[in-house]
Amino acid sequence: MKQISFLFILIIFIHSSCQQFKRPSIAKMNQEYSVKNSTLNDSVRSEISQIIWENNKKNTKALPPFIYYAPHQDDETIGMGASIAEKVRLGHPVYIVLLTNGANEEILKYLKSIDSNAIMKDVTQARNNEFLAACISLGVSKVFISNNGEGFDETMGKENLEDKFEVTIRFFSDLYPNATHNTVSGNCDSYNNECHKMSTHQAATNALHKLFSNKIVKEINLFRIYIYYNNINSCDRPCSIIKNSKSKDHKVKQKAINQYKLVNHTKKRYGIGYYHSVYALLENAYNSKFEYIDFIENDSIK
Repeated sequence: MKQISFLFILIIFIHSSCQQFKRPSIAKMNQEYSVKNSTLNDSVRSEISQIIWENNKKNTKALPPFIYYAPHQDDETIGMGASIAEKVRLGHPVYIVLLTNGANEEILKYLKSIDSNAIMKDVTQARNNEFLAACISLGVSKVFISNNGEGFDETMGKENLEDKFEVTIRFFSDLYPNATHNTVSGNCDSYNNECHKMSTHQAATNALHKLFSNKIVKEINLFRIYIYYNNINSCDRPCSIIKNSKSKDHKVKQKAINQYKLVNHTKKRYGIGYYHSVYALLENAYNSKFEYIDFIENDSIK
């Protein structure tokens, strides 16, 4: 990949009067944040992530970064939240990259029951509002959204998503060559008793497999999400590590989960993650101090 240079051309200060997420603006917060647009090489512009939020607090420790790729809004918190909080507490730079746009017909129906003029972009905005708030609760350094801030659409299919995710992760690997890369465990973790796998989760894992096989990325952790349905069965391979999180890190994760519960229509917050999407996952993750990690070798491509 050609060397990519960033030219930050815009800094917008977000004041307390802002009440919704609008790219490149962000949701109402209690302090000022920086939002930056990047000028990128044209050949990769459409594939790369836009930074939508950056913590103004300076990190003085020279520690390697941890990058967490969330296929959907809420994956970063359900499966990885306490581990993210731990790395933040230890002083590592922590970056979260959202991979898809969260478009969902059932959620759109719900928003239409509130506002008949709602469209799919409103679903994405509403889901991004709670995603961003959860990331900030976790204390991360930067938050990105793939596909130049739009997120990829899942309707393009698993193989195309793999290609898009691979380019995105490759970009971050080039930008942060000593980073540890983290995403969901797509091939070990079934989401119902019929052992079905989530294709978007598999796409994220498989993209990392390709980069690992080509020696482009080296340090990888894969976190299970659907294990919090508490439906462990014979089609879920034993995970590599069962991590008992420290209480202080789990409490941070709980605060992030609470962002998916918040309902305040005037601020475009609808509690989508908790009340209209994955209640059981968020509730069980809230009550469990365990996180489940697979090594890349364990989660073989299917």
